[in-house]
Amino acid sequence: MRKIFTAITSDVISRKVLLDLLAIVPFLIIVSIARSDFGRDLFWLWLGGIFGIELLPIAEKIFQPDLTPARPIFRTFFFQGILIILSFYVLSSSRSLFGIGMVMTMSLKILKDQLREFSKTGMLSEGWFLFLRKEAFSYNTTRNYLIFLAFLFLILTLFLLRS
Repeated sequence: MRKIFTAITSDVISRKVLLDLLAIVPFLIIVSIARSDFGRDLFWLWLGGIFGIELLPIAEKIFQPDLTPARPIFRTFFFQGILIILSFYVLSSSRSLFGIGMVMTMSLKILKDQLREFSKTGMLSEGWFLFLRKEAFSYNTTRNYLIFLAFLFLILTLFLLRS
């Protein structure tokens, strides 16, 4: 039985997808409970959240099929800034819980990937900053950058809970 489960999970659900789900499902549960949103709207929030998990890898395969030498454009400082602005726009002007779930989980996924890389190496590779710098930022600068991004994500989440 264990061999079957292992074969299924290794083929159908990669380890990276499981890690993404472990980060994003608790976020969606907390948001759902805090909003007391257990109706049809909850379905759209979750569907958008799950779609947002896989949207970046799909877009990377479509727009950048050969990723071996460089970091995907969707995992850079510039894209993250655009995504934060887009998230604020969607949260403030849209009633679409699908769109809200999608942009919030995309932001969380990128932040999770950055925190994972930082916890392993103590820095973010220069690819995150695209052509902004040739070398990686110092430990303290990177830590402060990640704290700032986590704070922005928290503000967006609070904005989501109040809407």
